[in-house]
Amino acid sequence: MQLLRLSPRSRNTLFRGARRCFTASVFLVAHPWATAEAVAIAFSDSHLAKRDEAIVAGQPVCSDLQLAEYTLAVAIGPLWGKVPREPQCRPSETQRLGPADLSSFRVDPAATDLVPTLLHTKAMTRADRGSFLINKEDIHFAHLVVFQSDTAWCAHPCESPTWELAAPKPETGSPYLLLEAAIWRQSRKVTLYQFDPEWQKRARSSYNEVCGGKGWGCPAYEMFRESKKLLSVGPWPISIAEDKDAISAFIADAFAQFFSKVHELAPRASIGLTYNGHGGAADGGLFENSIKAGDAVQLMHRAVEAAGKPFSLLNFGTNCAEGRWNMLAAMYPFADWILASDLKVGGIESQGMKKEESAEMAEAQQRLGDLQTLQKAFEDKAESHHAIKQVIHAREQFWQVMSTPIEGQKLEQSVAAFDTSKFEPFQDLMRRSYQILPEGQRSDFENTVETNNCDVLAAVVFIDGHSGLNVSSSAANASAVSLALISTAHPPALLLFNRTGGRAQVHAASADGYKSQGSGSLQEAFKALRSDYASTQGFFDWPVETSGLGFNYLGWNSAPCDFVTPLGKDAPPPQGGWNDQGLMDPPPKPGRRRWTSRPDLH
Repeated sequence: MQLLRLSPRSRNTLFRGARRCFTASVFLVAHPWATAEAVAIAFSDSHLAKRDEAIVAGQPVCSDLQLAEYTLAVAIGPLWGKVPREPQCRPSETQRLGPADLSSFRVDPAATDLVPTLLHTKAMTRADRGSFLINKEDIHFAHLVVFQSDTAWCAHPCESPTWELAAPKPETGSPYLLLEAAIWRQSRKVTLYQFDPEWQKRARSSYNEVCGGKGWGCPAYEMFRESKKLLSVGPWPISIAEDKDAISAFIADAFAQFFSKVHELAPRASIGLTYNGHGGAADGGLFENSIKAGDAVQLMHRAVEAAGKPFSLLNFGTNCAEGRWNMLAAMYPFADWILASDLKVGGIESQGMKKEESAEMAEAQQRLGDLQTLQKAFEDKAESHHAIKQVIHAREQFWQVMSTPIEGQKLEQSVAAFDTSKFEPFQDLMRRSYQILPEGQRSDFENTVETNNCDVLAAVVFIDGHSGLNVSSSAANASAVSLALISTAHPPALLLFNRTGGRAQVHAASADGYKSQGSGSLQEAFKALRSDYASTQGFFDWPVETSGLGFNYLGWNSAPCDFVTPLGKDAPPPQGGWNDQGLMDPPPKPGRRRWTSRPDLH
């Protein structure tokens, strides 16, 4: 069971100029039935789904595979511009959309020897959680998960299950509060919901239990879903439909109200925010820049000021390429921890995979999904950093399970946790260190970092090695050793990579060993900021190794790098200025953002 990843030729044909990447991996990790055949069948080029009002005479009962295909299609939305179609079958009275009960799956300490101490203590059972109604003052963690929908996903008023199938719902009495928000592009509304397990059970059986066996959707389902809304803002005026700035302000105002509601429901809880969709511009904008960076900063400032404390966690770890400097610089004042990836997220080709491998992947996805991992950690009242470690550890376990296809397909993946309290000290030290970099080294610094895909650690290693030094050979500078932490599972594990000499040996090192490899004070400050990190670098040679945090690109998804924002406007450029010539304009968009067209699952 697999995620699809298009070949370069197909990707270029289908998505020429597309930038944003949808993280269907979030849903697939939680819902493991997605085969290549499922995606191909579920998204038909020629079929625009229309709901039958009655069961066609002689229509067969759905197979489990057909239900899996349909659930995948409607829960992640339009894929590659294709509309999910309804299966030409009917579910039996015992069949449901969605996965089996996942509550028994936990991160298994026997599954790997990595970080056994991350596993939490005996979990609260379902019976324990259901035996009392928790006081709102005792809620440990409140989690707001955000989705975005449009007419290609489901036509207004969306009368069948879609995104609401994705996240598991906590039991009554859980110390973990889950709220879900939908940005409804088709109705120009933004709505906050709170679903419960019994509601989700009926939603998964909505064909029979809500729609009376007459179809996959019906007007009753919309009422059924909307009965769980807590707040709804909109519609925004149709007059601003093409005004992105006005829509940004409108959506930001809606989320200001939602954050207030979260605080009202869980006044003492730690609060986390997850977006289940594409990455954006990695500039501090939220929800694929539906809320632009300026509005997002104001929104977060208002939310933090009203709550009297920062968010505990901003989870961008399943959004493609949000792990960039400008995102971190914009958001660090408003959260204790930020989870992000500097790469595209997800994507394993399914062709040629054996059934046994598919089953193994399915089991791993059930156990190790981000949403399940966070829910179980916070139901056990874990602290945020502890929960983040479990998410990263679960990713590592998943990659270990899928090591053969990852290595064979050379799938570059990463996830990093940032301790925001360390951002300012690192930024200040980096700026001071760059200021004393010899003038003759500045061009080599710029070229080295841009050769390394604008990787921040590449910049750090260069500065540590050259500040105050006079190294005459620019070739030696260009081939400087890049040093990256590739795992948080051991004492710091180091990967040494010489740009001209190839990969060095991967080995674990103690803290003293880390210093002995040439780490200077700036590298130590980077390690403190990016406190936890994992990637698939250990599985195969990456063409360019990155470390979880990059400077923003000034080109279209490529160098030159934005050095002015991280180093400061007063940072002396190389002779002749920064490499900001010949910048590419963004290619024409193939429509609106994610809600009409989705790039390759990569």
